[in-house]
Formats: sequence, C-alpha cells, structure tokens
Amino acid sequence: MTSILFVTDTGKNSSFFRQLMLFTSVLSKYNIRYMITSYDKAKKAYDKFKPDIVFFWTFFEKKLQLFRKARVIGFEVSDTDKLSETAISQINDYDFDLIITPSKWSAQGFTGVNTKVVVLPHAISSDVIRSVEVEKKKDYFWVYAPHSRERKGLDLVEEVLPHYLNHFANARVSMPYFLELVRKGIRAYPLTDDLDDYQYFKYFGECEYFLYPVRGGAFEIPVAEALALGLKVAIPERGAWVDIPLRKEDVIWIKTNGKVRLWYGNKTHIGRFISMDVQDVEKALYDLIDFNPSFDRNDYLDYYSPDNVYSKWLKEILRVA
Repeated sequence: MTSILFVTDTGKNSSFFRQLMLFTSVLSKYNIRYMITSYDKAKKAYDKFKPDIVFFWTFFEKKLQLFRKARVIGFEVSDTDKLSETAISQINDYDFDLIITPSKWSAQGFTGVNTKVVVLPHAISSDVIRSVEVEKKKDYFWVYAPHSRERKGLDLVEEVLPHYLNHFANARVSMPYFLELVRKGIRAYPLTDDLDDYQYFKYFGECEYFLYPVRGGAFEIPVAEALALGLKVAIPERGAWVDIPLRKEDVIWIKTNGKVRLWYGNKTHIGRFISMDVQDVEKALYDLIDFNPSFDRNDYLDYYSPDNVYSKWLKEILRVA
C-alpha cells in the first residue's frame, strides 16, 4: 500500500486547501494511505508515518526538511509569466522528483528548474454542483474577486458592467470591493466567505453570465465551475484559463494587447500579467449577452471531477514512487 505525507501551511479557507481536500477524497479508491501535516511538524510526522512519498503542497519560501528515504513531489504555481531566481534555486537545491503545476501558463514560470514539471489541472466539486438545483435569473452576472482586485480584473468589470442597464450581480467579493462596486453603479448582492459549498454554488449557478477579464493566476477554478454550472463565460484569449474550455467555441474570448506588470513587491512572482483594453472588455460583455453556446455542462462536470482529474495526477505520482 502506497502512503503519502502531505506537508502544507495553506489556510483552510484557501483554494489550495480545498484542492487538497478534493485530492485526498479519492485516495482510498486507490488503496493509498495519507496524512496531512504542517511544515513545522513534518519531521515528526515523517518518522511516525514512514511514507513512501512526501508531497509539499505549496512550498515557496518554506524551509524544506530532507527526507532521503522517500520520493519528494511538490505542487506549486506561477501566477505571473516568471518566477524569481530564488524560487528556481529553491527547487534546484532541493532536488525534487517531480513538480506539478496546473496550467501551461504556470509551467512557463518554472523555466530553469532541473526537475520534471508536469501540467495537470485542478478539479471542481462536481458532486456538490450536480446536487444544486437552481433556476437561472435573467441578466444576472457572477462577479468574483474575493482578493487581488486588479489580478482578477474587477476594476475592468466595474468600468463596463454599469453600461448594461439590465444587469444584476451576485458578487463574491470582499466588503471593501463590494462598496466600490456599488459606488460605480453596479447593482449587486454581496456574498460572504462563510457560505457552505451548496449555498455558494446555488448563488453562482443562478447567474446567467460570467464576465471575467482576469489578468493573472495559475488556473482560475471559477472558470471551470462556471462552465459546469452552465453559465455563459467570457475570458481573456491568453493566460492560464485558456486550458480550461474543452472547445474553443464554448466561451467568448476577450482580446488581449500584451502584458503588464502589477506586482512589484512580490519576491516570488516577479513577472507580468495579461493586459486588456477596457473597450475590448466592453465588447466581450455585449458578445456575451448575445452568446448562445451549445456545450453540455455535464462534459465539464465529468472532465473536471476529482475522480477524472486525480486519476491523472496519481498516474504521474506513482511513476516516481
């Protein structure tokens, strides 16, 4: 029986931790034992659990202990198009057996590492989404930016959405962001971060549109969730999210015009994001309103299900075990 020790300090409300929970939910089907611990308790947990694999689940700027009798895998991301030399050196100095990252965009940041880097997508909570019964509300938009306002493109949504007078929005944003939405003339209902998964997907699923001029990130799970919920989606033509649609015609593509640097104080993600003109975002808004996609949302529920996604992860992981 293969055993995996996951080492992570990610917060329990973070998307990274939710992905870890989805991953571990399928491991028993493969007869894999696992344990989750923190970086400061990793050595003690290793000595007790004696795993075949140590899996560092986001590790940049962490002190990584050596585990010479185990295979070591890392999951990490590059939100911009370049990682710092410090991040690259951390990987090369440790000598990982495998690095997993969730998109081709993210993978480009790992240029220069001496370890195999595999691109494998994130999963979505397919079972919960299937259980949600919702009725679409005409002209409702999903607005998503719980953090990272500029990276998520919320400033662009604020500029163009008020121009469509019939709009209403379910807004999963922080309260300061919500107040700015209202000030800009967006009619919206605020959603707090304490919603359970069923409530979250109920509010998400009743929306008709998802205009998402996101500039950066390593995957952007809400895009896959929106398609699985049957929303009409508009996303930039470049970036990590371009890997998500199963067919090009399933979404509206927002024209991009190059790259822009937004983060100057980040010591790890030192590169650039995608850039867009507000006029092209507004064009995408009206294209989205007229959009009649023919995809079956069940295709996304199946493709991004934990069973399907993590079977691919485990195929790569067990090769190094």
